[in-house]
Amino acid sequence: MAAQTLEHLFRHCNRWRDQQRTLWKALGKATGWKVGRWRHVQISELFSVEEYDQAVIDFLAATEVGKFPHK
Repeated sequence: MAAQTLEHLFRHCNRWRDQQRTLWKALGKATGWKVGRWRHVQISELFSVEEYDQAVIDFLAATEVGKFPHK
């Protein structure tokens, strides 16, 4: 099993591949990044740049990562 890091979640986890594509495409559109720029973004930037907020929130909602199970 791969390490469950933010790097893994946002870039490498096969389970969330479609959601990752959507995230990075939305970030590129919001910021005007050139193709391939996402490979050089530090994951910590996702949580420190206001323009990234909505794309990250949408990713977390779509994956339900961190959501506690219903009691």
